[in-house]
Amino acid sequence: QNLLAATDEMLKAKFREMFGDCDDGAGYPIRRIGDFAELVTKGTTPTSVGFQFEQSGVRFVKAENITDEGEFLVSQMMHISFECHDKLKRSQVQVGDFLFTIAGVIGRVAVVPESVLPANTNQAICILRSRDMPELNKDFFKIILRSEYVRSQCEGKQKQTAQANISLTDVNNLLIPFPPINLQREFVAIANAAEASKAELKKSIASIDAVMKGLING
Repeated sequence: QNLLAATDEMLKAKFREMFGDCDDGAGYPIRRIGDFAELVTKGTTPTSVGFQFEQSGVRFVKAENITDEGEFLVSQMMHISFECHDKLKRSQVQVGDFLFTIAGVIGRVAVVPESVLPANTNQAICILRSRDMPELNKDFFKIILRSEYVRSQCEGKQKQTAQANISLTDVNNLLIPFPPINLQREFVAIANAAEASKAELKKSIASIDAVMKGLING
């Protein structure tokens, strides 16, 4: 676990080395998400519009169905009917959408793959649909959304009610740096290599745990 944490810290250090704190003084253009996103929206609870959850049908993604690493816990997802899905048009997700959790747990990010569809979501998840822009690498955008830079902005906007949350207006106002595209691609390659190393470390840790349990239970 210490090695995994060390890998994360090394990646954060590399980010700071390449981009500084990404504030206005870093020399890169800074833009609001609302100025370049094609869509910023969220869903609702099916029961609030007269529908119930179903045993099968359209997947219904909640914040707890997305891990800190951006993976989907498909087996734990609930379902809604296709009729309900059609009713909840604004929160129908598409391939490539960024899902950003905004209530309960704030700041988890996942990109929607074909395998999850059809799917819908509730008010705890913001759907970000970005335009195709040559000046922003989408993998870099995902990294920025998960970064300390965005997390600190969210903490400043966070409202403490029954559960912590931020609004769609807050998401629209999140600031995103636009370093040169070649630097974005370079950091994405570094981040991908780090994630691959973490995956191998996790496999090794799991193997060691299995061996140790076997010895103990011998």
